This record gives sequence, structure tokens and C-alpha cells, in this order.
Amino acid sequence: MSGGTLFEHLNKVGHLGVKEAVDFLRDVIEGLMYLHERSIAHRDIKPENIVINSGMAKLCDFGWSAFVESARTTFCGTLDYAPPEIIERKTYDWSVDIWSIGILTYELFIGRAPF
Repeated sequence: MSGGTLFEHLNKVGHLGVKEAVDFLRDVIEGLMYLHERSIAHRDIKPENIVINSGMAKLCDFGWSAFVESARTTFCGTLDYAPPEIIERKTYDWSVDIWSIGILTYELFIGRAPF
């Protein structure tokens, strides 16, 4: 992708302005909606797994992705973005991606992960 990763972009600029952050978040959320409608959880949303092309953000690295037709218990993902259910080894579904979007949102506006 011509724009590199969102991680690389954040390292260059520190944090994003409101419009750029909202545009990237919209793109990622639309991708997640597509996955979730098909009962797929990404399970590793972070700036390193988002690429930028022509001003659009796209999810990549589906190595931890899984069908979640029933509850999952696999410990996976990146700790800074992992929700409590995964860290506490409780059952979870595709909604774990929603927690990661919250962490990503914080990072885009502030320039670092909250934890």
C-alpha cells in the first residue's frame, strides 16, 4: 500500500486531527462490519495491521481472525489492544473487536495507547 501502515503514519505525525482520525476509523469500522456480518472476528486490530492507500485505511493481517459462530476462548492479539475477556481467558465473540476500536480511537487522537 502506497501510504504504508497507520503505525508508520502515526510515528511521523504524532497524532491525527479530527477529520483524518474519523475518516480512518470509519474505514476500519466499515471493514469490521463486513467481517462481523459474516461471523468473523479480526482479533488483532492495531495501527500495525491497518494500511493506508489513497487516503483510505484498510485492515490487513488476518492471522488471528476466526469464525465466531460460538464463543471462543483463544488467547490472542496484542496486549495493548486486547479486551478484558481475552486477557482474563473468558469466552468471547466478535465484539472483542469493538474494544480494540476504542483503544485505536484513543491512540489516533492522543498519539499513544492508553495502557
